[in-house]
Amino acid sequence: MRSRRLGLAMVIACVPLAACDSSRGNSGPVPIDRLVDELTSAQCELLVRCHFVSDQAFCRGWIGLFDMKDRFNSLGAIVGRVHAGTIHYDDVAASACLDAVRSGACEEVSGSTAISAPCDKVFAGSIADGGQCVADVECSAGSFCSRPGAQGVQACSGTCMTGGIRCNTDSQCGSGQVCDLAAYTETTNGSCATPTPPGAANQACGTNHRCQPGLYCTTSSGTPTCVPLGQAGQPCEFSGVGGCAPGLICAFDDQGQSATCMAPAAKGQPCQVRAQCGAPLFSSIVCDEVQHVCVDAPTSGPCVGTGFTSCNFLSAYCDLSQPTPTCKPYAAIGASCMTDHECGVSGARCGKADPASPVGSCQEPSSCMP
Repeated sequence: MRSRRLGLAMVIACVPLAACDSSRGNSGPVPIDRLVDELTSAQCELLVRCHFVSDQAFCRGWIGLFDMKDRFNSLGAIVGRVHAGTIHYDDVAASACLDAVRSGACEEVSGSTAISAPCDKVFAGSIADGGQCVADVECSAGSFCSRPGAQGVQACSGTCMTGGIRCNTDSQCGSGQVCDLAAYTETTNGSCATPTPPGAANQACGTNHRCQPGLYCTTSSGTPTCVPLGQAGQPCEFSGVGGCAPGLICAFDDQGQSATCMAPAAKGQPCQVRAQCGAPLFSSIVCDEVQHVCVDAPTSGPCVGTGFTSCNFLSAYCDLSQPTPTCKPYAAIGASCMTDHECGVSGARCGKADPASPVGSCQEPSSCMP
């Protein structure tokens, strides 16, 4: 039997979720059929607090489009396997895990060891090496689910393999080693390595690009190096909270050419660039280019710019084929399309029976349910 962290990488995913009371902690066991709702609530508390997502409603809608669906290594598929009996679920450990997610540190959103410790006991799998899997937690102790290659990421054809060289989490590495996510492979999130401590100022970054407090890891020179966090008005490198002092976000300009540390702006407040409104990664508001005030991202009418965040991307895309770029609703499954972009952001694709034809139809990605 082996366990797997409920890492925050899971925040990209789900079936439509019921509203949860996100204000409460978990004092008792969490039934498996409540896990999707409870995890969504916990993740959104963290992501909104850390300015990765603009607001709770948008966060739940965004998560609802991704990992909680029944796809490879998603929580939806894991829940299905729990019901099928190939994964053991610990409802008491889940309670402790959710509390850890809810109170997680902003700099650790991409996968915290502090969060993984209480989450490592939530799931345990039983499939031996060589067996087919759809998620790490189906595999036995020390093994991981080797995902399909780049051409088959939506397939459900993973294979359980022994860790020790390749890995997705620390638990798949030998004693004294960790999973270095900076050394990812086509089939895993990382490779096992002997850890090095967080780097000091102007020194090499530690394992997983970690630095001492007040610093972040820059790769602009080619060699990962720890440098001081940027202050307001200073340049930064990573869209999100990475690279800037606490309370600031790293927002790219509307052309995506350069980024600056600045305070996030709420709806109705003045703004300089689209990414400053709400959150630089996923937001329900954008910066009006004329009034320079944060407004709701449009679901119809003219796009605010021409990029990914120029419309409310939960429900609309920017049609650049129009004389004036216009926000249009995503096409439904089975409807005609010309590009994947028209089919939404939840993994649907514009399938074409004839590759030479410009027109196809929107198709759901494959399901990994047992």
